[in-house]
Amino acid sequence: MNNKKGFVFIETILVIVVLSVVLITSLVAFNKILVEQKRRLVFDDTSYIYTTYNIENFIVSLNIENYIKKYMLIDGTKNEYKRKIVEFNCNDKTLYNLLANNEIDPKEQQKMKFCEEVMNSDELNIKHIYITTYDVSSIKDCLSSSGEVICDNTDSEVLDNLSINGIYYLRTLYGTNDDENNPDYRIIVEYEEEYNNCTIRKKPEDGTCPTNYSYVDSNCCKKDKKNYYSNIKLVLRGTAL
Repeated sequence: MNNKKGFVFIETILVIVVLSVVLITSLVAFNKILVEQKRRLVFDDTSYIYTTYNIENFIVSLNIENYIKKYMLIDGTKNEYKRKIVEFNCNDKTLYNLLANNEIDPKEQQKMKFCEEVMNSDELNIKHIYITTYDVSSIKDCLSSSGEVICDNTDSEVLDNLSINGIYYLRTLYGTNDDENNPDYRIIVEYEEEYNNCTIRKKPEDGTCPTNYSYVDSNCCKKDKKNYYSNIKLVLRGTAL
């Protein structure tokens, strides 16, 4: 009888251990899915993919090859780099046709003006545009698992200014060049939306809200920002690099 009770006790312990392992495994898997789902909310958001496509269309209408040659490639080469990630600046003269006196052609002034309007548009919510090599493996090698920049090179100048979400987004990107002698590029666009976070509220004073708060339903809600990221292959349409 005692042996039977001992067997039942051991059997119960084994069942508890097995169920505990299954439960812990399920929780870890669920937590991973939850984290990935949260990331999908800000990484490659559907509403921004089409916007990114149109931004790419405009960028390649400029002298983007010259821009890449100037800021990314070592002089006279097409697959040796001084930088593999740069921030796009639409005020750079390299992007436009110039006159003999090195001034921007008046016809090109309209492109620059439009570019500035796009970058500063409240509707598009563009914060930064980055140009990278399509293969970002060497860039990711400069980032630790905790999101710290561990390299001391020309790329770190840009990486040091990336938000932690921007760094995490970079680490989700994959892709290799089909032709090492003619490398591909991509653009990464960081969008920033401002919204009213009414979980953090204050009472208005004299009918006005403090700085960084908005008046919502008789309360002052804190203004918060959320960043979104999207990328697309940069399809060069001009002279090959």
